[in-house]
Amino acid sequence: MRRFALLALVALAAGCATTQTYVAPERRAEPAPALPDGEVAHTVFLTANTGDLDGDTPGPVLRALAAAARAAGEDGTVVVLGDVTRAGLPADDDPGRARAEAPVRALIAALSGLDADVIVVPGDRDWDQGEDGVKRLEDLLDDAFGDDVLTPGDQAGGPRESEPAEGLRLVALDTAWWLLDDGDRPSGEAEDQEVRGPADVARILEQIIIDRDDSRIVVLAHHPVISRGPYGGYRSNPLASLASRTVGLGGQDLASTRYRALRGSLGRVASIHDGLVWAAGHDRILQDYDDEINTLRRQRHLIAGTGGGDASVAGGGGALYTSSR
Repeated sequence: MRRFALLALVALAAGCATTQTYVAPERRAEPAPALPDGEVAHTVFLTANTGDLDGDTPGPVLRALAAAARAAGEDGTVVVLGDVTRAGLPADDDPGRARAEAPVRALIAALSGLDADVIVVPGDRDWDQGEDGVKRLEDLLDDAFGDDVLTPGDQAGGPRESEPAEGLRLVALDTAWWLLDDGDRPSGEAEDQEVRGPADVARILEQIIIDRDDSRIVVLAHHPVISRGPYGGYRSNPLASLASRTVGLGGQDLASTRYRALRGSLGRVASIHDGLVWAAGHDRILQDYDDEINTLRRQRHLIAGTGGGDASVAGGGGALYTSSR
């Protein structure tokens, strides 16, 4: 039996948090399930929010990730799920360029020389300098790794599919592109089809999922469909939590109008495939959800957002595990 492993790299030091670690009661009472027989065919390493790093030196998470990926060799893929910059990349002659580029340099220093593939999915902060800023980030990463690292890569929403191992499909989306205003979204191409708006992304993703029904599908996106972190409305201030959870304090909150549309559209498409894994970042915490759609289909939602920092979290609400560590 071929097995695939998905690992969310954990920060080695914890900061202040409302809830540092939560484990669902039913999981506390049960022993950890044994791994199925067989060798691991491929390992996918997940992290995000490395733009929070200070300076151009890799932090503990990136160092741990690089060591694990180096051990996996060609049977590994490293995925950085967005926000690899603090606020996008300005032009080369901008006075703030060196500081803006520093966390990207830290990422490059940590991952250079690996035999594992590297995939970086843009986040909302990576779009802060607009389309030109994303293109600058794409050029910087591609020059460093000698390959198309920033994915989907044409600054459209995707999807872009890869098959790092037989039976394993990684499908990258640029959900930050989806949440932009209509006039700020550049058009592109995915699966030989034109992508002009969110409806095109959802339609092409659905085609891929239906066509790959016999594969293990992992969707790679910056934005989660489920979260019990600050963007999901779990904050230290009760009034802010209520506003964030009901209408959203900003466009990056799960309850905001456009984000609700993203969750509804992409969540519906993802629910078609039994066993689909949705891997995301955005909130600066670790989360694990086992979402049972019906008696025939269930999904796994992983959030690996501790690549450069941490934040308050709240357990429960269907989560199997949450942690700000």
